[in-house]
Amino acid sequence: MLLAVPNAVSGEVETLVRECETDILAVFDPCDGRRLALHIENKLARGSFTDHQPELYRARKNRWKGRDKLGAYTDATTVLIAPKEFYERFRDRAAIFDSYISHEDIARYIPEFSAPSA
Repeated sequence: MLLAVPNAVSGEVETLVRECETDILAVFDPCDGRRLALHIENKLARGSFTDHQPELYRARKNRWKGRDKLGAYTDATTVLIAPKEFYERFRDRAAIFDSYISHEDIARYIPEFSAPSA
């Protein structure tokens, strides 16, 4: 994946090349001609982002659009799933994702999300 980022020292834009992944890619066909994709990143409470991870999610959702082997989606959004503790600690970086869902909210429907995480 290629991403243009400013150099931390000089401020000049550099191209970052990084192998990266989407934790979960879900593609939906709502029967109206569109194919919608969710690029989901799941974090644990004590986890952290890798360098430029939120920005790479955004770039990847755009780069993968229309690829047959990835569901040929026409529109996509990035979703961060994480405990509130994680979100609060990385609020600025988390805000780069299009959407956020807390583990605590999911736990109301899927009890396993209420288990303590390392």
